[in-house]
Amino acid sequence: MGPSTGLPTRTSQGDIQDAYYLSHGDTKHVVLFPGSPKECFDFGVIAFDLAEQLQTPVLVLSDMDLGMNLWISDGFDYPSHPMRRGKVLSAEDLERLKGDWARYKDVDGDGILLPDTARHTPSACSLLHTGHGPR
Repeated sequence: MGPSTGLPTRTSQGDIQDAYYLSHGDTKHVVLFPGSPKECFDFGVIAFDLAEQLQTPVLVLSDMDLGMNLWISDGFDYPSHPMRRGKVLSAEDLERLKGDWARYKDVDGDGILLPDTARHTPSACSLLHTGHGPR
C-alpha cells in the first residue's frame, strides 16, 4: 500500500504485511491484532512478555475502528502474574560462568539470547555495544 488520497484506502489494512515482513528479509516479527479495547490493554502486557521471552520486537497494530469510535467497556484488570522475562542470567549465573558469556551469543542453540539483568540494563543503541554488552 502506498500513500492514500483518503477514502479509497481508508479501511485498508495494508500495513499488516509491512509489519510482518519489516526487516532485511531474514526475519519475521510477532504481530498482535487486538479486536476490542480490552484486548488492546491485555495485548500490551502480552507483547512485553513475548518481547522479553523471545528477545525480539513485538508489534501491536490496532484498527482505526478501535481508535476513532466510542466503545463501552468494563474496567480492565491489572495483570496478576509477574512479568515473564524468559531466560535471564542472575548475578550467581554470571559468577558461575566466570566470563564465558556474551550478551549476543546463542549458548544453547535455540536462537534466543540470554540477557544479563545482574550487571546492567540496556542503556545504549545497538551501535554502541560489544559482544558482552555496553562499552
